[in-house]
Amino acid sequence: MKRKFLPFALAALTLASCGGQPASSSHPTGLSTSESHPTGLSTSESQPTGLSTSSEPALSWVYLDFLQGEKPLRIDVLGVDSDIHISYGNAALSSQINNLTLNDSARLSATGSATADKTFNAIIVKEGQGWAGIDLKPGIEGDKIVEFFTEVIDDTLVGASRAYVAFSMGPAQWTKNLNATMDTYIQSRLNA
Repeated sequence: MKRKFLPFALAALTLASCGGQPASSSHPTGLSTSESHPTGLSTSESQPTGLSTSSEPALSWVYLDFLQGEKPLRIDVLGVDSDIHISYGNAALSSQINNLTLNDSARLSATGSATADKTFNAIIVKEGQGWAGIDLKPGIEGDKIVEFFTEVIDDTLVGASRAYVAFSMGPAQWTKNLNATMDTYIQSRLNA
């Protein structure tokens, strides 16, 4: 019995040492699960004066300094067809700007669909202790939106300390002038 358990234990330890994240892969729908992280990010570990004196380093927000509070999440729904209903956990995103709290047990989901000739876009910016990332998913076919949420971005916010997400249809959109560094990076990636 112990010999049969040993390969499973070794596989679990190997997966844990790799961060538990599978390598990038493609799904039958052609949707990619790869995540892009910009290079050259500064995540200073110095503590600003007058703040907490705990032994943990203070977070230095690269993109999401405009978000305040404990585990803030902002989701913008910009020009998405009324037939598409997007939710985060149990919260239906009914406004153009939705301010929520990150919860590792909550998932992004969608119901409904649009015609294949319409395109759907997701811009996901997230930061945590010592890391930052922007994930751009432009041009998802309208009839693949639910599948995209299920297979690609369902749990993409798990583990983040702050996050900003923008969903749009047609050309990719996000609320500009929230953070100049974020705007520059997103625009350069969309233009590439």
